[in-house]
Order: sequence, then C-alpha cells, then structure tokens
Amino acid sequence: MSGRDLETELIDEGIRQILDKGMEGFSARAVAEACHVSCAAPFKHFKGRREFLLAVSKRLDQELLGIMEDIRRQYKDSHKEAHMAMSEAYIIHHC
Repeated sequence: MSGRDLETELIDEGIRQILDKGMEGFSARAVAEACHVSCAAPFKHFKGRREFLLAVSKRLDQELLGIMEDIRRQYKDSHKEAHMAMSEAYIIHHC
C-alpha cells in the first residue's frame, strides 16, 4: 500500500479496540492483526505498550482540544455557555 501511514493506523485501531474492549481487553497483537501487519510492527513505531498508549492518549487529547477550540469560537461572547458546552463535550468525549 503506497503512502501508508502505519503509525496513524495503529493509533486509530488502538483507540477502536480500547473503546470496544476496554483497557483490560487491549492487545497490541490484536491491533497489529487488525492492521494486517506483523505483531512486531507496533513496536517498530512505539517503544513498548506504554509509549503506544501515550500516543493514543495524545491523539485523544488533540481531538478534545480541537473540540474545545471550536466551542470557544462558537460561544466567544458567552463564557458561561462556552464553559457548559465544553464540560458536556469533555464528558461525552471521555465516556
């Protein structure tokens, strides 16, 4: 596959698996299998499970920050409404 961004694919699949199976059911081997790569492939991009999960966390934080920025722009004149909308988005994003 030309132009494949395997690191991004691995993170995306990691997020899907954590959402579906929880942390207890998370497996780097299953992530690799779903991405059709060897079980060693995730560790060519990440120095172990901890670094992989930190990359997943960073991605989710970036997505949440983008949502918060959109809400801030939408409610620029109403700090109270912006705060409420951000709180709701945080809860939805983390559950």
